[in-house]
Amino acid sequence: MNMMLGSLHGHYMGRRQPQQSEILQNVSHVKAAAVQKSTLQMFKKLPNGNDLEFLAPQHSVSLMDGLNDLRHEGQFTDITLQVRGQNFTCHRAVLASCSSYFRAMFTSEMQESKDSIITLNEVNPQAMETLLSYVYTARLVISDHNVQEILEAASLFQIFPVRDACAAYLKRQLHPSNCLGFQRFAESHSCNFLRRAAEEIALMYLDEVSHHEEFILLNYEHLLEYVSHKDLIVTKEEILYEAIMKWIKHDSKRRIEHISQLLKQINFSKIKTDYFNSKILNEQLLLDLPNTQEVVSVSRQKPVRGKEVILLLSGKTGRPNLPSQFNHDVLQYDPCSKSLETISCDPDREPNSFYDSIATAAKVNDQILFIRANNAWLFDIRTLQWNKVAPPLRGTYRSETICVELGGYVYVLGGHSIEFNREVAFVERYDAKRDVWEVVSPLIRATRGAAVAACDGKIYMFCGHTEVGNIDLTQCYDPATNMWQILAPLPIETSGATAITFNDSIYLLAVKNPSVNHNNPFPVYNHVFRYDVATDTWQQMANMNEGHRRCAAIVCQGKIFAVGGTRRDFTSGNMQWATTVEMYDPNEDMWETCDQLAHPIFCHSGMKFIISDKEDIAEEDEKTDES
Repeated sequence: MNMMLGSLHGHYMGRRQPQQSEILQNVSHVKAAAVQKSTLQMFKKLPNGNDLEFLAPQHSVSLMDGLNDLRHEGQFTDITLQVRGQNFTCHRAVLASCSSYFRAMFTSEMQESKDSIITLNEVNPQAMETLLSYVYTARLVISDHNVQEILEAASLFQIFPVRDACAAYLKRQLHPSNCLGFQRFAESHSCNFLRRAAEEIALMYLDEVSHHEEFILLNYEHLLEYVSHKDLIVTKEEILYEAIMKWIKHDSKRRIEHISQLLKQINFSKIKTDYFNSKILNEQLLLDLPNTQEVVSVSRQKPVRGKEVILLLSGKTGRPNLPSQFNHDVLQYDPCSKSLETISCDPDREPNSFYDSIATAAKVNDQILFIRANNAWLFDIRTLQWNKVAPPLRGTYRSETICVELGGYVYVLGGHSIEFNREVAFVERYDAKRDVWEVVSPLIRATRGAAVAACDGKIYMFCGHTEVGNIDLTQCYDPATNMWQILAPLPIETSGATAITFNDSIYLLAVKNPSVNHNNPFPVYNHVFRYDVATDTWQQMANMNEGHRRCAAIVCQGKIFAVGGTRRDFTSGNMQWATTVEMYDPNEDMWETCDQLAHPIFCHSGMKFIISDKEDIAEEDEKTDES
């Protein structure tokens, strides 16, 4: 070996040193080889003989960049858009390919199809330049200063991807102080996504909405539509009464004529007697009306509105002095009345069946998809009927799986395989419209006991348990690309936590609190972290009052409710049932213990529904029978 190295050394020492030009030439050959290799990767072999299909992925990008350069240089342009005195030279074909508005203009018998200069005064020049930049490059910058004007222009020219991007930007700014204005704005530009989001906030936060100028300035038709909406959440009828009276008093001379119709939207039978006698019967505006007594009569027909309830199913439960057992009941929890009732039982029950531990559920299209072992059902809360649907594909005999709804699909992720006795990375999803299951890209890291939530069009899976113990991993799935990626890890390794989406952030509840001291020698699962989806960062929030591991978390009435779960006994360190319901106010960053369950439930699924107020309906039916 040494002789060979010496021979080579002498060989090269005897040769002349290469010149710089030769070195550059050799480098160019290396680059050429790399380009050639890259080019070969663009070929796809076809079934017929030696035919190859060549595909250049960057061609479309370079083509659009070239057209954009030509636009700025004024080369080969055939149309000029004149916007408030400022000219923009463009290519008809490019505009027509991205905008239905321009395609109709250029292909119709309109005069504009023949003109070389088109005047557009409906938009401002800055918004026009931003849109043209997008049309030619597929890129644009949205800010607080231009988002509204860009959305209006994109809506006018029917460039819907830009309109929807602006709507998504505005959704992050929704607040009870501006939701009514955003709702009307979104309606005028057919932004259903933004309109629904604004409407949801308006219906949820009546008390706060009524304190802002947008509410006071509503016209009568819009106010009546708002206060009579079947899904309006009215925690106290006094709040609705005060909101209506505030609107009337803002311009009482003109609005007093609407008072009777508006007051009919209030259920006076639910107003406290002291308040009714002191505030309502002594209100001067009502005393001046000839039919006041008729309007506020408690015996009149009451409006039927929606109310938010929490449904709990699957998991395990327990009774005093009895061991835990699998929960077969569908429980309805009312946060207002603090009542817990059984409204149904899960289908085809097998008491004490081993496979009950594999049950999981998620809300989809106003129904609940319930999965147990190798079977699946849809549960309709309005009819309380179960309908068996297509069974999952494979990997279904798993414990500690989690599922989440996104875009009309229910995704079932991970878990512990009964067959292989290990964690699995398998992911499949259910399409409720077609009643079919399909496999999607697997997890990057197989895990069980993880937490999952959907936010901003993606699925986020947090932590969990693997063969090495608890992990701090954040895995994110994008349905648009069918790919997973790793994001910022949670500061603490944990499993059995619960994730819930609220205001474009994800809250992770019941995270392991590893701190120990003399009074608390055992870890407690009461930490709470907030994950900012936009910045991929974590922030620790206020701790829960007690641990709620494997609980259900639901956003209801603008708060986060943590129901049930298990907790760590501070003295013995043993896991116990958590029978409390805790409520979190994100605005105050504060937890409050608001109720005590009649019996515990843990490892369960929870979701929110808006249903009709059964109490009011029952009372009306009873009065109808009497008459």
